[in-house]
Amino acid sequence: MSCESEPVQKNNCNDCNNEHQPQSIRNEQNNSSQSGVTVCHTSKGRPSSEILLATAIVYVRDKCGQLIKYRALLDSASQGHFVTERLVQQLNLRKFKAQIPVQGINEVTKPVHYAALLEIKSRFSNWETKIDCTVLPKITGMIPATYVDSSNWGIPEELMLADENFNRPNSIDILLGADVFFEVLCHDKKTRPGNYPVLQDTKLGWIVSGKIPLAAP
Repeated sequence: MSCESEPVQKNNCNDCNNEHQPQSIRNEQNNSSQSGVTVCHTSKGRPSSEILLATAIVYVRDKCGQLIKYRALLDSASQGHFVTERLVQQLNLRKFKAQIPVQGINEVTKPVHYAALLEIKSRFSNWETKIDCTVLPKITGMIPATYVDSSNWGIPEELMLADENFNRPNSIDILLGADVFFEVLCHDKKTRPGNYPVLQDTKLGWIVSGKIPLAAP
């Protein structure tokens, strides 16, 4: 896997007449139409099962072609892709009308009326894609719900993590569904006996996901 990453710079865009901040990911601790979409990924509050969900920092192209970093949730159980209204507004992306019924837990269905085309690129490889994303006011709560101490997990320092702050609560602006999830998977995987997450190599970097040690009460 290529280790090259593109620098992201602060730019004033004449076309957008908007100044884009490359650090559009906020650390909250520190301050085409689709026939139907099913999504299932997380619950609000502290997960009772202590499961860490896979996240990645990816580049997204704005209206002017500049690459901006955003945090994505990788969800192999989702039939569609999602993006927040916040991201669409920040990057001045065009929304198009689309009647999309989104079905969640217990077959609860909610109609969504807009979608947007996203151009996404990996920070660590040549992989990139264009996907239609359903636009939502909010995708999910903070991921993870609380800070996770990973200091004794033995994660090799040389690994290029898809999300270097995977263990710190932060917002999600993109949800990448099953087709992208399996498209970016690579062969290498690292496991450790006990209740420790899996390290999985992907074209977005190494993701960290799965069971985690129970925190002390």
